[in-house]
Amino acid sequence: MLMSLKPAAAQVGATTEHELSARYNLAGATRVIVSGTGVTGEIVPVEAKPTDKPADKKPNLPKIKLKFTCAPDALPGVRDFRVFTPQGASTVGQLVVGRDPVVAENPDNDTREKAQVVSLPAMICGTIEKAEDLDFYRFKIDAPTSLVFAVQSQRLLNRLHDMQTRVDPLITLRTAAGGVLATSDNHYAGDPLLFHNFTEPGEYLLEVRDVRFQGNGDWTYAVEVHSRPFVTQVAPLMLTPGEATPVNLVGFNLPANAPATFTLPADTPAGLTLVSPTFGNQALNSAVVLASRL
Repeated sequence: MLMSLKPAAAQVGATTEHELSARYNLAGATRVIVSGTGVTGEIVPVEAKPTDKPADKKPNLPKIKLKFTCAPDALPGVRDFRVFTPQGASTVGQLVVGRDPVVAENPDNDTREKAQVVSLPAMICGTIEKAEDLDFYRFKIDAPTSLVFAVQSQRLLNRLHDMQTRVDPLITLRTAAGGVLATSDNHYAGDPLLFHNFTEPGEYLLEVRDVRFQGNGDWTYAVEVHSRPFVTQVAPLMLTPGEATPVNLVGFNLPANAPATFTLPADTPAGLTLVSPTFGNQALNSAVVLASRL
């Protein structure tokens, strides 16, 4: 039973290493399969240690390392993956694929004074690992700008097979002195989405915590932070595979009714599917559309 992947995200066009935690045994894992195209996974060989059990004794590995490679044209969004072991195939794990560099949390960032410095744009990955955990990230704005803060956390845990408790993340933007600028709780289910216009250059703080001040070592998150347009919806929602369809993009850092055209591959199966819109020759985040031949 897969429980967490740290960091929870990988960058398009990069190969990154991640720690996978599970309930029960990952020993002897041989293969990783990933949904969709453009992302592949592999097992990082486990180095033998002097304390390892003899060859005739079955090892117990609740954690292993995985390596994910995301092609330059990989579609952003969440991918399912499974690991094959001698004990059987695992339950589903999830990997967030994003366009920006991944920043892994420094665990010693629980106060404003110890806030972890990050450069933007970034995909900030961390864990709300204990009760009353506060994770602080410090970033600098050189000129007035508008930033999107999109969180993937509760939706990742909702796919886990044996997660008994669920994270309820809350993000808060603060001034360097700690004053509250904006906050977001539930947007996509329990995950926040925040858009903020920064009018003054300077240093600011992003705070991530559970709204109930609870914590768990498997409560991971990925926060996408950038100034690009961010699509929340495509209108109309339904597209016919194989046909060029004019649509409007709805979201942040976009003009009203921003025009775009999608052509789904002719063999796209009916149902919800991800597309990667472009606007002004700039590739954006993925959005959900409904493929239908009706």
